[in-house]
Amino acid sequence: MKNRKTNACIFDMDGLLINSEPFWRYAEMQVFAEVGVDLTYELCGTTAGMRINEVVDYWFRQFPWNGPSPAQITAKITDVLTDMIRKDGEALPGVINTLKAVRNEALPMALASSSMYSVIDVVLDKLEIRDFFDVVYSGEEESIGKPHPGTFLTAASKLGVRPDECCVFEDSFHGVIAGLAANMKVVAVIEEVNRGDCRFHCAHHQLEALTEFHMGLIN
Repeated sequence: MKNRKTNACIFDMDGLLINSEPFWRYAEMQVFAEVGVDLTYELCGTTAGMRINEVVDYWFRQFPWNGPSPAQITAKITDVLTDMIRKDGEALPGVINTLKAVRNEALPMALASSSMYSVIDVVLDKLEIRDFFDVVYSGEEESIGKPHPGTFLTAASKLGVRPDECCVFEDSFHGVIAGLAANMKVVAVIEEVNRGDCRFHCAHHQLEALTEFHMGLIN
């Protein structure tokens, strides 16, 4: 598996390309608190990488509330999040150089995120990185989100390559599992809060930031 050729790269978005993972957690904490569900920053981290509608449904099952529907809570969290991204969103270290390095090798690239297209579009415009990607795909089109591999498998299909020719870049454990389940090479870029989590060792490579990336990792 280590020697198989990479013919395309697929990138997650939140927490990998942009510093939005804390925004998601603060938005969730703020909105859930309004319906009496008091989540900690750490609890919000347990659902990182999942689609927001699945996150809301998960917490509704744990702590049913009266009032706004799960769909309304999902929409409000998304609104709070996108406001944060527009105001304070930044590319994470090494992102632009990594995208340029892959593009210089003429490898097709897809962005495949659990976020809705409305969030993806805000990020692509904020970071001015839309032109790097041949395919932009949201897991909202899938019947099941990550860690199910469907999001990545569909992205590979849209790129016109086999799953085993792809390398996935992910920051969340749910995303790493989705990439492995899709039979793809996986580069885990692990945020500081998760660096002691041995579960990430299942990825083919583990980086602390994309500043550590070089093409030798995927060739």
